[in-house]
Amino acid sequence: MDILHALQRKEEIQAWHVEAGEHFQTSFGVAHLDPLKAADMSRGGGGVTRDQPAKVYRARDDVGRAIRALGGMGSPAANAVWDVLGLGLTVKEHAERTIFGAGRSLNPTAAKGILVASLGVLAWHYGYDPESRQQRMGRAGERAEFSSTDADNWGAVEARAASGRQGPLDRS
Repeated sequence: MDILHALQRKEEIQAWHVEAGEHFQTSFGVAHLDPLKAADMSRGGGGVTRDQPAKVYRARDDVGRAIRALGGMGSPAANAVWDVLGLGLTVKEHAERTIFGAGRSLNPTAAKGILVASLGVLAWHYGYDPESRQQRMGRAGERAEFSSTDADNWGAVEARAASGRQGPLDRS
């Protein structure tokens, strides 16, 4: 069973968490970061395309940036994402192989919590979270909603007034 969709069915994560997790899984697979496995000889010769190496390097860069956003290799968040989303381990398998301090493994419930929190960070990193999407809509010509903090910090009210547009904070 796919962990991302299982967590979504249990309403522990949202669709945008799933998108972020699938983005990581795709990049991880394209980057060929999984352990070496014997080739399936029944599939016949595949041949390497000319752009394949560039695609692999881009995917590796994508995975590297995501891992850094999660705290870097060795951080609990990066380890959870690498093991569960990248290598395809179960949360329980990840917890059992994660050893802390006095040689004790991680509690599976804690491991699941770390994974869920990590999916939120990945969603932010990749721009799948609702706030990032709303900001992109604003950049694409749609009217973005501004909070009072945005207006105070970025001069949004003044910018709208200068352009003749009216935002939600300008209405009486």
